Amino acid sequence: MELGKVFNIREGLGRRTGDSLPPRLLDTPLPEGGSRERTVFLKTMLEEYYDLRGWNDREVPLEIKIEELGLSR
Repeated sequence: MELGKVFNIREGLGRRTGDSLPPRLLDTPLPEGGSRERTVFLKTMLEEYYDLRGWNDREVPLEIKIEELGLSR
């Protein structure tokens, strides 16, 4: 996934293109289980995800992450 994101950013595509979930998960509370009556907080989840993956607040990989992936120039 990371290499695909780097490629998309290089080509000028939106940073969060495709980073979504079906509307029913975002709008419709779950009917049962441990997350009953809750919906997904996608914005919060994406912020945490990008932080854990080594991307900055604009969803662009940090230089250290690019080097770690062997993609530095």
